[in-house]
Amino acid sequence: WLLGTYNTHILLIVFLAVVSLLLAGFFIYHAHLCLSNTTTNE
Repeated sequence: WLLGTYNTHILLIVFLAVVSLLLAGFFIYHAHLCLSNTTTNE
């Protein structure tokens, strides 16, 4: 079956998708902080 044959590929794709979503959220969060002039140097 598909999962048994491509088990490592599916795990790698899921892992990369999760990491990409986390990095995208991190980038959007920091872009929001930069655009709203909210920095930690206050």
